[in-house]
Amino acid sequence: MRWLLILLFILPVSYAADIDIYVERDGTVEINSDHPELLSGDQWTSKKGSYWVLNISTKETLQDYHFTAHLPPSKVNYIKTSKVITIEDDHGVVIEGKGEQKPFVLVVQYTLKPEPSTIWLPVGIVLGGFILGIYYFLSRKKSPKPILSERQEQIYRLIKHKPVTQAYIERETGLPKASLSRNIDSLIGKGLIAKERKGMSNVLYRTEKVPERSGFFR
Repeated sequence: MRWLLILLFILPVSYAADIDIYVERDGTVEINSDHPELLSGDQWTSKKGSYWVLNISTKETLQDYHFTAHLPPSKVNYIKTSKVITIEDDHGVVIEGKGEQKPFVLVVQYTLKPEPSTIWLPVGIVLGGFILGIYYFLSRKKSPKPILSERQEQIYRLIKHKPVTQAYIERETGLPKASLSRNIDSLIGKGLIAKERKGMSNVLYRTEKVPERSGFFR
């Protein structure tokens, strides 16, 4: 048993590893692996001019390994590794490979593709606001103003620019209560006046909406 423990300390540890590598545009590298040499950070990348180099390796021989490296949208100029399985270029570059009985090595020289320009975002906002403004102006211009009957115009004139009670309008017009209520409800429905209950009285006042003027208005 003692000799077995001694052998475990003397013999090198052989790893079988799955390695996931994620590279950001600023060169920061995140590595998901249980190997002690493969730690996340920015020590794995360097830059000279427009060229970036990703250089990851282990000193220790790995029994077998499989890796996937995710790069931002780039043009790959050079790859050095044991065996490349696939290279994809969709929303970024994905390099997949494997190896056995050798140290892990991955060297990639790449050039970042320009990020999508955001110049059209403010232009689109301004243009959209302009179109909505025109639509609003035309819709208001084309919306017909409500046409009032003779009795409705009589009621509307009495309200003028200050609130009055429904009882006051009834006295001034001499209209039956049922007819008066019906015409007031019609004016409210057209958005020309509003009604509030204050104590025992209904108080009526004009809104900002203006009816189409006719011969009844003086």
